[in-house]
Amino acid sequence: MTEKLANEYKPRFILIEDKASSQQLIQDIGFLGDNIRVIGIKPRLDKVTRFASVVP
Repeated sequence: MTEKLANEYKPRFILIEDKASSQQLIQDIGFLGDNIRVIGIKPRLDKVTRFASVVP
């Protein structure tokens, strides 16, 4: 699914929350075609606050 969306939207990079459950995904994907980088990020706020910041 990640690769399908990357092919559709052509991002320069993809951010994935770097937690135990997603570390394997980050390692497996690493780089997608056309130099799309996959970057693991460590969240600074709780989930509710992060959700509220991106929802209109």
